[in-house]
Amino acid sequence: MVVVVALAAAGTAIAGPSAEKSVLSKQEKRQAKNIAQEAIKAAGPGLSVANAQSAQSAQSAQSAQNAQNSENAQHAGNADTLGGIPPSGYTRSDCGSITGQIKGFTHVIASPSFPSDFVGVGGYNCSGQAVEAKRDFQGVYEVRFLGNPATIAVGTILHPVGLLAHFISLNQIAAGHFSVAVFTPDPTFVDSPVALIVP
Repeated sequence: MVVVVALAAAGTAIAGPSAEKSVLSKQEKRQAKNIAQEAIKAAGPGLSVANAQSAQSAQSAQSAQNAQNSENAQHAGNADTLGGIPPSGYTRSDCGSITGQIKGFTHVIASPSFPSDFVGVGGYNCSGQAVEAKRDFQGVYEVRFLGNPATIAVGTILHPVGLLAHFISLNQIAAGHFSVAVFTPDPTFVDSPVALIVP
């Protein structure tokens, strides 16, 4: 901070009861003002009362920016969570997690001509390996999700509207490997398309 004091040699001011008032002429006032301005220029180019106010505003703006940056830094500290929940709390595409994700699904288009050896049937398998199916005999199929540890399967029949109600039965053969049977109330085994999900 620069403090400039301008003294005029036109008189002496004395504080006290007997002090007399010293009066400067216009020329002396102008001369004192010029001396003060020269001292300000020498101390720092561009200094003025207006600039000092701008400097104060700049300092306030910097403080506001620092406060904003501090808030942003707090947000950055939370960037590894979503809604306060860490990544481990969300569904992932793997076979080991037990956070509710589906470990596999498929759609088997059953028919009398379906192969009796395992063939790929598409769908999703958490292991990244194939989903296969084969026809054992009418209405009975095997479906396996290779490398999948699932021990539970849920199935539904996808028969055309208007046909008699069919029933589905699922039995586990091994991990990720299931027997699927579709039959009518008679009971008669029927070749009907099915969809399976392994949770």
